Amino acid sequence: MTPVRGDGFSLVELTVVLVLVGLISAMALPNLATAYRRFEFHSALQQVHLRLAQLPLEVRLSGKPITIADPEDVTTYLEPQKQWHIEVIEPIRISFSGVCLGGEVEFHLEDFSERVAVSAPYCDVAEKVSDGI
Repeated sequence: MTPVRGDGFSLVELTVVLVLVGLISAMALPNLATAYRRFEFHSALQQVHLRLAQLPLEVRLSGKPITIADPEDVTTYLEPQKQWHIEVIEPIRISFSGVCLGGEVEFHLEDFSERVAVSAPYCDVAEKVSDGI
């Protein structure tokens, strides 16, 4: 009597495939976690950019000028993430008429940082210098 061979895979073939999938996953997962953290950082930074764009209108409606000169001011007006370290390079000033006079702020989170420079007269983000993993 001859043994009947099925159409399935052998145990050795399945083991080789599982080992290869495990190796590929082990190489990809650290990069995936870093990419996700970078995406979260830049997504939250986009919210800060939107707040910067809204400030001239808010100042014009209220008639009260704003000067963002220290990290507490940044937290009050731009509402960044709580775990960020913030450094004001050059104060952001918005006159009572809603004209932005420019400025520069740097945001840090773990391995990521971004310097946001705003330009007159609309507080547009003029340049973004970012670094990180």
